[in-house]
Amino acid sequence: MMRFIKQNMQYPPNARRMKIEGTVHVSFVVSKTGSISDVKVLRGIMTECDREAVRVVQMMPTWNPGKQNGRNVSVRFIMPLKFRLN
Repeated sequence: MMRFIKQNMQYPPNARRMKIEGTVHVSFVVSKTGSISDVKVLRGIMTECDREAVRVVQMMPTWNPGKQNGRNVSVRFIMPLKFRLN
């Protein structure tokens, strides 16, 4: 997952120019089938960074669904995505 995020996340040019750094907290649901839905920013740092975090989460490949009592269930996750300048 972290490799996927590193390979696909692009630092927004405006945020880079303004030297904006921080962590965007994104909430999403992994459905019974493993697909990702209901992606929302819980705590953002800048509109462009928030949009980029949502874009990357929405394009992630299918996850393994959660299990409860041997059955697939939907699970909500909160993922912090860090924007750091080198």
